[in-house]
Parts: sequence; structure tokens; C-alpha cells
Amino acid sequence: MSLHSVIKSAFIGLCLCYSFVGVTQEDKQNDIIEDTEEKSSVFSSKERQRYMAFSVGYQNPISSGDNFIGSALNGKSGYDLRFKLFVYKQFFLEYNNSLSYFKVGNKALVGNYRKSRFEGNFLYVGYEFLPLPDFRVGVNAALFGKTKITNSGFNLGEGIQQDSGNLSSYGLYVAYEIHSHVSLYIDYSYRSIKTNIKAPQGLESFFEKGTYNTIGFGVMFIMGKRDLVSRFLN
Repeated sequence: MSLHSVIKSAFIGLCLCYSFVGVTQEDKQNDIIEDTEEKSSVFSSKERQRYMAFSVGYQNPISSGDNFIGSALNGKSGYDLRFKLFVYKQFFLEYNNSLSYFKVGNKALVGNYRKSRFEGNFLYVGYEFLPLPDFRVGVNAALFGKTKITNSGFNLGEGIQQDSGNLSSYGLYVAYEIHSHVSLYIDYSYRSIKTNIKAPQGLESFFEKGTYNTIGFGVMFIMGKRDLVSRFLN
């Protein structure tokens, strides 16, 4: 993990701790569950509503497709940090910071280096379904995403090579609530990168887009019992 990522993660953690204290105090001062509770369904549940969530997870990247990622790279490991804000009922916005590590399996296709690191930052929009007590199923899609690709392990030196691109991501997850404020989850996402890599004309289509999947698991910490809009309306 880079120093920049460590500082960013620490800053996010401090902000979340401050938010957690504020949200907890507000929930204690306001009796969130009213006498006339909304009937629960797969689409809505007043007593299971949330305000914010923070999660940290491990992921396994899986390269795919006829492109420079699918043909030349092998996924090794990764992680992601997520901050989620429930805007209205189960609709949410989510910021995601992720790192995915790959090992070069075919240097003849991409160049004389050994490994790549993909750092992604993107904003999700999503929705949670409530199919069963203690279970949540979420779907999401990235609105805005950027990725930075860092290649390293060159034979002739310790230098690095960096590229960038626009990132699209679509995914789903299943979460199990082990406590009112803690959930365990597994997730899947499909990610596509439109790169800014400069390549010879005959290889442009091979490098202009890369695709991979991620499968992961982690822990989610939930804060608050009302969505953002409800806090202003009620």
C-alpha cells in the first residue's frame, strides 16, 4: 500500500469516527422507531433503515477478456475501502477506493516488467433489497471512476511506469447482519478500464480497454437509523 493510500485511509477513518459519535448521539436523542412503523418488505423497512456505513474488504481480482489485462495479467490480491451514505430509504451513494495487484504472465504482450497495481477511485449509486431478516442484497454501478496503473519490476532497473484511465464498475453484494451495527459481506464486481495508454497503431485496440472481475469479502460498520432525506423531513 502506498503512503498516499495510508494517509487517505487514516483521514477517512478519523472522519468516520467523528461521524459515528455524532450520529450515535443524535439517535439517542431522537426515538427513531415511531409507534406507527412502516410495514417491512423486500423494498423498504423503517426499522432496518440506515444512515451511513463504512466497510473494509479483501478482494481477488480475476482478469478477463481479449485485452492486455485478460491476455497478459494474472490477479493476485487486493483490498477496498468504502463509505456509503443512504440518501433515501435503501438508495445510496458510495465512495470506493480500491487497490488490485496483478502479476505479469506474458511479458511478450505487455512489456518487460513483472507486476502491476491498479488503484481505483469511483462513486457508486446503488440500492439495497431486504429479502430476509438479517440479510441485505445490494446492487451498484459506478457513476464516475478513475484508475491509476503502476507497472514495476523491470529487469534493467527499479523504476516504475504509470498509466491512467476511466473506470466503470458494476456489482452486487450479500450482507449478513451479525449485529445492528456490524455486517459481514461477500461481493462481486465487473470492472472495465478505458485507458490512456499510448500504443502502436496495430496494438491500440488491445491496450485501449481492459476488463477484470473481483470477488471479495469484508466487514461493514453501520451508523445511524435514518436516511439523509428523512432526517430533514421528520
